[in-house]
Amino acid sequence: MDRRKYELTSETKEHKNGTTLYRIRATVDLPHHNVVRGELGGYIQHTDNLIGKAWVSHNAEVFEDARISGKALASNFAKVFGAARVRDEAHVSQSAYVSGNAVVEGQAHVSGSAVVREDAWVYDDAQIYGNTRVRGAAQVYGWADVSGYARIIGDARVCQHAVVTGKACIAKSAHIFGMARIHGNAHTHGKVEISGSDEIGGTADINTAEQLEEHIYSVTPPSFIRYLDYISEKTFGEYHIKIGLPNNVFQIIVPGAPPQLVQEFLAPAIQQFDLAQYIPDEWEGDTLTIKHLPKINAKLMDGGGHIPKRAYTASSRAVQSLREYLTRREGG
Repeated sequence: MDRRKYELTSETKEHKNGTTLYRIRATVDLPHHNVVRGELGGYIQHTDNLIGKAWVSHNAEVFEDARISGKALASNFAKVFGAARVRDEAHVSQSAYVSGNAVVEGQAHVSGSAVVREDAWVYDDAQIYGNTRVRGAAQVYGWADVSGYARIIGDARVCQHAVVTGKACIAKSAHIFGMARIHGNAHTHGKVEISGSDEIGGTADINTAEQLEEHIYSVTPPSFIRYLDYISEKTFGEYHIKIGLPNNVFQIIVPGAPPQLVQEFLAPAIQQFDLAQYIPDEWEGDTLTIKHLPKINAKLMDGGGHIPKRAYTASSRAVQSLREYLTRREGG
């Protein structure tokens, strides 16, 4: 935007790095942004920050060597800084940050508390929101949708109609495309391609094509579900599951479990249900650690990590307790 379309006002604010930012005022109507002449906008450091028909509104800030151009928009409390570029009809809103050498263009939208930084590139109609982090030389494009606490890092690519959400991490040279869906605490890295309608969830950790096939086509061992049913029966449903632990382990916790209950029922049942391969260690007090996660079918969980009603019969206490764990989990 040239200076004829806006002016710097005397209203300023000091950035924490000592930079002075100036609130802008439109000198012409900007119909594309529903801005009328005389309307106050957000803050910029200097006129090179804002060119073309772009606009900075509300309390958004553009500073350092960053530039917003074309018909792009920075709004709410968004910040664009470093040498970042936001252009075309891209939109950075709410509390999102775009920094470093990152580029957001096309009709992409970065919102929520999302951060796009370093050499990341977001374009086309991609949607980045929630607490997502996109960094390194990662690219998100097409109609891709990335949300939750997802991380797209390294040289990863997420494109077409792919969805990445939850606490999933797509790293290194992983490529997610088609209508693939990655969620839960799943991690993909290395030269892995996930496409079509593939769905990966739980705590899958994939860095080879062989592992990918294993996670897509495997199912939760029936014996594991029966063991959860057994625990639910013996504890009257008073247990929960703790996920998101290092090395993709998780824990079953029965708060305040009497030693007799564990010794006479819960511990022996590990052998009874043939689960020793998944549970190499014994119960420690009221906690059982599963170090070799059963291959949980992605369809067991929806995008938010919840257990869909269709997964198993509604009368299954294991499913009811599993559904509860995300609302009660600790550190998940």
